[in-house]
Amino acid sequence: MSFESLIRLFDSSSLLAYSDLLRYTKSYSTSNMVTRIPKVIINGSKQIKLEFLRTFWDDEGSISGDGTLSGSSNSYTVIKLLAEIHNEFRFKNSIYKVKSQDKWIYVLRLRKNKKNLRTFYKNRLFTDSIVTQGYNYLQKKFDVLERFVLFLDR
Repeated sequence: MSFESLIRLFDSSSLLAYSDLLRYTKSYSTSNMVTRIPKVIINGSKQIKLEFLRTFWDDEGSISGDGTLSGSSNSYTVIKLLAEIHNEFRFKNSIYKVKSQDKWIYVLRLRKNKKNLRTFYKNRLFTDSIVTQGYNYLQKKFDVLERFVLFLDR
């Protein structure tokens, strides 16, 4: 298959995926005020919600040098719905607002306690993503989390 044929195939597949995604919400940009978590996820099974949370934590989540788990969004609506999904899995959490690069963002922080860390670890809410800054720079988020959980279990 030629390079040009691959590009056309990729473009048509991308267009189909994009069109399908727009059936669930008008925008996936959390800078857009109409952005919501699709009802198919909100009303979905436990497994669908876990997959959604994995995507959120891999893309927007972090684990600090002291084991604090937090994730952010430009949208209060999205972060509030994320908190509700976390509540279904019995994660204790809080939401707060911070200024970042001249704009306000909303942060979902999981309370730093043994139960939250163990539940997060057991459900593998980090997969293959890496830490992009700070003390654990370039380490897998899951590996950093695992060290904290193993430390708790000593």
